[in-house]
Amino acid sequence: MLRRMSSAAPPSPTPAAAPRRTGPALWALGLAAAGAIVATVLLREHLTVLEGDVAGGLFCGGGGRFDCNTVAAHPSSWLLGLPLAAWGLAFYVVAAALALLAWRLPEDEAAAAAAAGSVLALAAVMLDVWLGWTMVARIGAVCMNCVATYAVNAGLAIAFWRLDRMAAGDRAWRALLLRWSAPRAGRWLKLAAAVVALAGAGATLAYARHAVAESVADARDEATALLQRIVTEPPVDMARFAGLPAEGPADARVTIVAASDFECSFCRAMAARLDDLRAEFPRDVRVVYLNVPIHPDCNPGVRNSEHRHACWLAKAGVCAARQGRFWDYHRLVYHELAPGRTDEAHVRAGLRGAGVDPAALDACLATAEPDSAVAREVRLWSELDMDSVPSLVINGHVKTGGIYPTTLRAVVRALLARPA
Repeated sequence: MLRRMSSAAPPSPTPAAAPRRTGPALWALGLAAAGAIVATVLLREHLTVLEGDVAGGLFCGGGGRFDCNTVAAHPSSWLLGLPLAAWGLAFYVVAAALALLAWRLPEDEAAAAAAAGSVLALAAVMLDVWLGWTMVARIGAVCMNCVATYAVNAGLAIAFWRLDRMAAGDRAWRALLLRWSAPRAGRWLKLAAAVVALAGAGATLAYARHAVAESVADARDEATALLQRIVTEPPVDMARFAGLPAEGPADARVTIVAASDFECSFCRAMAARLDDLRAEFPRDVRVVYLNVPIHPDCNPGVRNSEHRHACWLAKAGVCAARQGRFWDYHRLVYHELAPGRTDEAHVRAGLRGAGVDPAALDACLATAEPDSAVAREVRLWSELDMDSVPSLVINGHVKTGGIYPTTLRAVVRALLARPA
């Protein structure tokens, strides 16, 4: 007598088949960890730039073509009100959980986890292609930390693709989500992975949202207070800044005097934001530079300072202005050179590229003119009670101690919105 063959589906393979997935799974886990580290650095950079400072960066410090700060300040680096780095960090947490499941679960569930990882990683790579094009074609600067995440995402896509190809059975999507009758080890693994993925991603996004909201609220309060002062307090006489290096129309509706030190990171960030405003409102915004080196050798109001090259940089700026090349010199120091390389040797190496004649500069530096010019500007800074850099004078109203970039833009737009 023939026995009736059972039509029941064979039981799902157990994690005993997992060793052949070990290589690509560990590769995916390692890449997710590396990506999380770089994303954390990038998130800190985004928040630092949002607050108006310069981020040092892991692979680039913000100078020349490789400028993480310019990229972090661009709108393309944000999504739904949060830095892309926050979304990236959440993605790497989820990717690590999926890699662990694709390694240790039974074949059918592992196949589903690997397929999910492949889709997410491929979506990340497609976004990276657009972001890379945006950096090169639209921003004109490259963030090497961002490029590092592009490489990580490409590696994750390959690792998950290999895990997907290794799957022996069908992708059991419902089983991955709903099957909890697996052996105890499998149940705990899925539970732990789900908790880590949801809690890690949620905590990351919540932290970023809180940090951004806090900065935005502070900037809004700062803008409100400054605009109220502009309405109620009499302005200082802007004629006091006549003769200083200026960029923009003389009859601009908004004139901003930036009291800055060429060796100050906050001043560098301020210079970048002022450049953005000049580009946004070329006919309505004028920027004036006030040399205020923070070093006791040329600023009697300073006792101690780590800005060892500040005095030379300020005097060289005066001499560059005598050649009609101040703003070229300004761009060299604040944009072309990375932070930490704004010393005499590196500046001298870039003078000709900035159109500054080194011999004429040295001849000027040998005279008393740059010393007396810097002393006048420092004295003006002190008379206006601007006790730090960067400090601003906006249409005759002093804002000492720096300013949030969003505050500065909001104040300028509010001033321009008023009837002429």
